[in-house]
Amino acid sequence: MNVVLVTPDERDEKRLLALAEEALEGGVDAVQLRLKGATARELFPLAKIIREIADRVGASLYVNDRADVALAAGAAGVHLAGHSLPVAAARAVLRSPFKIGVSCHSVAEAIQAETEGADYVYLGAVFRSPSKPDASPVGLEELNRARREIEIPIIAIGGITAENVGAVLSAGADGVAVISAVASHRSPREAAAGLVNAFKSWKGEKRPDVDVAE
Repeated sequence: MNVVLVTPDERDEKRLLALAEEALEGGVDAVQLRLKGATARELFPLAKIIREIADRVGASLYVNDRADVALAAGAAGVHLAGHSLPVAAARAVLRSPFKIGVSCHSVAEAIQAETEGADYVYLGAVFRSPSKPDASPVGLEELNRARREIEIPIIAIGGITAENVGAVLSAGADGVAVISAVASHRSPREAAAGLVNAFKSWKGEKRPDVDVAE
């Protein structure tokens, strides 16, 4: 994953699907369907539609927390949080090429996730984020320390914009995940394209792409 849209808690299904479609058309290579409190029955049709759109543009779908929905919808993987199944337990039933990612807020959590068998981690919030205003930023130094300690891909999240993509990649991130930078923009397609262009511009000069969504 290079640039990922994490969906906001949008209960209007039409708006949520329109956002995902615009972001995918703008060039993000993955959408993480995240809808707090939604049931499997509510998530499944949304996941299936987003996966179909993602397939059309050569991108991937990940589902937050619900491995059952991810598998049923044909997603590329599931993204786990602190309240989710432990990675080792999920890995026992979710075989390759299905991917398992984990949200981490420190180097120690990232090391643990890698030890348990995660394919990638989110690390953040790197910067102060409108989506989580109460979260204390971990900063670029923590991101750089994590890069030195683990080998699996690190996706930076929290306050990521087209203007600071280069800084997080320089600190060691392999990709970026955003919510408000795309979801709150007047044109999600335009915002996504700006992030993707910033990512590609920096990556083309500095280091090869790292793709965790086979």
